[in-house]
Amino acid sequence: MLQAIVKLQKRFPQTFPKNPAPKVSLKIGIFEDLVPHAQGLGLTEPALRDAMRTWCRGTRYWTCLVEGAPRVDLVGQAAGHVSLADASRARERQTQRAARALSQPAVAPKPN
Repeated sequence: MLQAIVKLQKRFPQTFPKNPAPKVSLKIGIFEDLVPHAQGLGLTEPALRDAMRTWCRGTRYWTCLVEGAPRVDLVGQAAGHVSLADASRARERQTQRAARALSQPAVAPKPN
């Protein structure tokens, strides 16, 4: 899956920026825009779907989902804006992840 993300970053650097650059909000329906490129990227549709699922999960992506922020297409051009509902959902996911992390018991290092 990581290999698929690397391929997306090489082919579409404005849309899939490398860390430490912040992620950008993706256009609604961008997966459908990517499908015709899957073969040229050497990816199957399921691998592409998994890569997108991974890309759009986590704090780094959820942080960019701010109401009114531009969403970008495959060449990094504005293609809509983040809605209030999407921004709220992203904040909720961040809060849930933080709560889960706090509720997990600390793992003590194993003695050698």
